[in-house]
Amino acid sequence: MWARPVAVFAEPLEFKPLIGDLTFITNKTMWSSHLRQAMREIPEEDYRLILKRAGVEA
Repeated sequence: MWARPVAVFAEPLEFKPLIGDLTFITNKTMWSSHLRQAMREIPEEDYRLILKRAGVEA
């Protein structure tokens, strides 16, 4: 298994406003259950959305 770089932002990014737009979170009501793993692979489109909202170029 290979690892990809992880983005670390200078300022925190609030997660709750992202929930409705992230495809890996299929149950928007119980969204925290999707984050209970220490590391989780997410789709490329979600990764790019997070970077965009953080103001980082993907």
